[in-house]
Amino acid sequence: MFVSQSQNLEAELVGLKDQIDLLDFALPIDNLLEPGMAEGALKKLDRFIIDKVGTKTGFLYEDLVHECFAVLESQCEMENARMEGQQQVMEVMEVAAIERQHRDWTPVPVAALQPRKERVEQRRRKEKTRPAHSSVYEITSATRAEPLAGGEPASSPRTFKVSISTAEVFSTLFGKAKSRGAVNWTDFAAAMVDLGFTVVPKDGSAYTFSPSEGMGVKQSITMHRPHKSRIEGYKLLAYSQRLKRVYGWEERTFEVS
Repeated sequence: MFVSQSQNLEAELVGLKDQIDLLDFALPIDNLLEPGMAEGALKKLDRFIIDKVGTKTGFLYEDLVHECFAVLESQCEMENARMEGQQQVMEVMEVAAIERQHRDWTPVPVAALQPRKERVEQRRRKEKTRPAHSSVYEITSATRAEPLAGGEPASSPRTFKVSISTAEVFSTLFGKAKSRGAVNWTDFAAAMVDLGFTVVPKDGSAYTFSPSEGMGVKQSITMHRPHKSRIEGYKLLAYSQRLKRVYGWEERTFEVS
């Protein structure tokens, strides 16, 4: 499903490439080495994509990933519910036979591609309700602190003295163990509040976490509450990478008070 949908998206973008002119940035090609030129080219490309397809490049791919996982999660729930219902009325051997039958791979059905005009309008409507945060797949670079001589960052991230429960939440998020368990969404939100963030629900499953004035950071971050309110599997990595990129956090950032 993902391969098919991403191929459709790539074909849509390739069909637009002849309509944008970036020669001011890349002619001669050495221009891209000048300060701000490469960044300017990417920003112009991003504005062009918004105008033509209805949203930023990063969100095209982020939405694609979320939509594919949402379909998989829905199908998994339906299959689990079906199996649980059958287990109540069938003998153990019959259930085992059904489980063996469903071990074979079954392709996920791919929805028919909408007309391009409808896709663009749908993206533009979603863009109007989207929280003010950048995508993890953004093509323009985020502002980073300039390194000092020797390669050290300009400033080290702040260390927080936190409660045991808050430390456990971030230890699970940033831990390096292969099996890190899961974090309940309510516990995650409580841990962010413990640090000094306020939590404001937005559209659907989106929540914006805004730091207090005394935290030393100004940027808010919007996170989506996962299905069944459990942060686990690949979502643990997605959450930890997002928090590290925005705030520079890691496991040792949090110490039990």
